[in-house]
Amino acid sequence: MNLTAAGVDSWSPSWYVDPDGPAARWLREFATVPAARGSALVPDAVDGHRVGWFPGGLVFAEGHPDPDGLCAPAQLASRAAALEESLRAAGLPLPVRERPFRTLGATSEGRAGLRRLDVTVNFEAASRAEGLATLAGIAACVRDSPGQAEVRYGLDRAVETVYLRGYAGKRVLGRWYDKGLESCSAARGFLVRGEDQRRWGKLDRRDVSECSPAALRVGFQRRFYPLWKAARGVKVGGPVIVAERLIEAVAEGRIGRREAESLAGYVLLSAAGGRRPAGLPQRTMYRRESRARELGIVAADGVLDEVEVDVGSVLEAALETDAWERSG
Repeated sequence: MNLTAAGVDSWSPSWYVDPDGPAARWLREFATVPAARGSALVPDAVDGHRVGWFPGGLVFAEGHPDPDGLCAPAQLASRAAALEESLRAAGLPLPVRERPFRTLGATSEGRAGLRRLDVTVNFEAASRAEGLATLAGIAACVRDSPGQAEVRYGLDRAVETVYLRGYAGKRVLGRWYDKGLESCSAARGFLVRGEDQRRWGKLDRRDVSECSPAALRVGFQRRFYPLWKAARGVKVGGPVIVAERLIEAVAEGRIGRREAESLAGYVLLSAAGGRRPAGLPQRTMYRRESRARELGIVAADGVLDEVEVDVGSVLEAALETDAWERSG
């Protein structure tokens, strides 16, 4: 797996306006599409962004800071200024002054900070099997990391997306997914993306100036450090690779011959039939998977090709990359 880029994929800058002022009057006229939580959207995009507002006075834009790829953190400030100019050129008289994020009202118009920021890294795989094996390994390791997770599979029985959620299981904190498949930009398994999803309420929004390369890198590391800990020493591969690792474990005395045969049979059947092949009881499935992870072995869901991926090394590359100054 080759890490090719790191940066910001999407964001949502916001502003407070006087609910009775000129900006609010413009939005009441042009923001005609009802949206979530009582907001309303402008039908046409502005500078590639969806624009809307809450009648209480919060205006927001949602989109990609760089329409051609990931935006380098160092470019966010200039992109924010360009977006504001585009909104004003479209007729929306946004206030220009800075303001404390925690106040609201006609006397405190101005920039309200970022409501969301998706910070990502891209990996290119040498083969379909390598990319799918990486996602399968991450899916296996999230079961041993804090919080909750959701794994979604494709029609080919291979992993498409791994969602990392909070302890309540509702809020999405991050995800690893097949970006090529999601965006139709690459063949299945060839472009894998890790994404740290930040969402901030009124009291916690961030100013663009706070989103330096170092700050985004640290945030990404904190988000996925527990997953990296769970993935250290875990290798994922096709059936023959897994069988070779089981033979090594038997020779080293870490597992008995009969248990190795049982795990090998499960690996072969699951590669062809999914996690519960031939009606395997769920309890048995969890026991087999747990034991394999203890041995540092994971079978690549839906992958029959022979490939081997060190999941811990992939995650370490994501945490330690110096690519935050680049866009792509």
